[in-house]
Amino acid sequence: MTTDQFTKWMTADKIIYLDVYGLVYSSTKMDEGTISDITAGGILMLRDAGKKNYSVEFPDGRKGFIPVKSAKPLKKWLKNLKPDPNEIIKTAKKFMGVPYLWGGTSPKGLDCSGFTKTVYFLNGVQLARDASQQCLYGEEVDVKNGYDKLKRGDLVFFGPEPPPGKDQRITHVGIYLGNKEFIHAAGMVRINSFDPKSPIFSEYRTSMLVKARRILTSLDTPGITKLDQKIFFK
Repeated sequence: MTTDQFTKWMTADKIIYLDVYGLVYSSTKMDEGTISDITAGGILMLRDAGKKNYSVEFPDGRKGFIPVKSAKPLKKWLKNLKPDPNEIIKTAKKFMGVPYLWGGTSPKGLDCSGFTKTVYFLNGVQLARDASQQCLYGEEVDVKNGYDKLKRGDLVFFGPEPPPGKDQRITHVGIYLGNKEFIHAAGMVRINSFDPKSPIFSEYRTSMLVKARRILTSLDTPGITKLDQKIFFK
């Protein structure tokens, strides 16, 4: 991009795509071909808003159309966001069955921290990228003596027993659902339980639980930024 093109992009009105997965069409009839696929969280320049479709533009200049029901104007979306545990869990469950992909942060494939990052992003909160970074921020929740202090929407972190004299490593993260259950990307996005009596009990993950963090009580603290405070979204 030239400086002028970049300035135009940054200052233009935009839409954010909110369906899990979809297409950008070449015409409003939506039966004359497509421009691209698009996934949840995709942001495009808004050229015009019709009753049924948004006319949009990609950063590289491609133009197309998206159904109004699948996206929202970015400013309106940001203004109306009220992240809470119910919305976090509702968003997380939309990705059930999405395959695991190392480095993935979209419904095409998700790794564990890409999953938690994407879920919180779609609720207006930016987290650090990796599990080993995400575990450094937010309100710490004591899980040494069980799960009673956990609340819905908390991040739960896992890691192997460290060798003598070595620091604890964090290698996995999920989102606590309540009732001793958590949702995470492991093979695919799935729900497991800490309860040995549950049919979805994971002895492997339960044995590796090492810490938890509460995100929603720590918005706009280091490592947990509301999107409306980011320069791009402003």
